[in-house]
Amino acid sequence: MLIYTVFQILVLMMVANAVVYAGVFFINAEFIPSVLSDFYAKSSYILRSAICLVTFLLVGNVLFAKAFSWFDPVLVAPVNIVAFVLVQVFIGIIVSKTMPSPMIIPAIAVVTAGSYWVYALLNTSP
Repeated sequence: MLIYTVFQILVLMMVANAVVYAGVFFINAEFIPSVLSDFYAKSSYILRSAICLVTFLLVGNVLFAKAFSWFDPVLVAPVNIVAFVLVQVFIGIIVSKTMPSPMIIPAIAVVTAGSYWVYALLNTSP
């Protein structure tokens, strides 16, 4: 049951992180540029930032808050770290259009182990 819960949290946190990063790309006029190029040409950075605040960042933060309310925060916090790293790797692959070094596998394993250690410490504290 714990593995299923961790998987649910991981997916929710990855979606939340991806939505927030989509907002960052939207502000910088790099989110679906082929579709939104006319809008990007006619809008200013400040307008895109304001739109991002009430769309992408609002949705992303609501998803973060829902995860912490639906699941045990002691479990959500370390899983969020792993989800953040995975989203960063995926964004790196998409932006650079190259595969990462095979060293990414042990690096993610170290992050996951460190996150589990944080979970163990938080779970055993009084």
